[in-house]
Amino acid sequence: MTAARPPRGRRTETETETGSGTRSGAETRAGSGIETAIGTETDGRPGARPGVAVHLDVEHGAGTVLVLGVVAAVLVLALALAGLAQAQAARGTAQTGADLAALAAATAVRDGWEPCGRAREAAARNRAVVVACTEQGAGVVRVDAESSAGVTFLGVTFGRATAAARAGPASAR
Repeated sequence: MTAARPPRGRRTETETETGSGTRSGAETRAGSGIETAIGTETDGRPGARPGVAVHLDVEHGAGTVLVLGVVAAVLVLALALAGLAQAQAARGTAQTGADLAALAAATAVRDGWEPCGRAREAAARNRAVVVACTEQGAGVVRVDAESSAGVTFLGVTFGRATAAARAGPASAR
């Protein structure tokens, strides 16, 4: 009667100690990408012991490629966030310019001056450009402005932020 052998790839303590049942060459674990060589007396490695598995990593350097991929993804994300921050700053500049230009224009209407000229001056002092300026009656002025600096990347401007504001006496609501 023959003794039952353990499932393939598993060895009993007796087989491991005596070296019986060992295979020469390499076993490949399914789907792992790592080869396992079983040491034998004839494999020529100094200090090799029969039945002791040695892992040969066939994916040497894969970690470097993975790290480079992660670094590239982080850089792309950082550039996208920088562009978003630049766009938000341009929007804030345009809104500030429009608000202050509208206030200057409403004050000019109240004092009898030309409102759109004052609006352009106030916008220029706040790094914005007046696109449209209209008197809406009863001392109310609407100003549309855009930031003088848009979103740029590598010297190319992708657009300018725009904003609108109205100002006038509280009784004109």
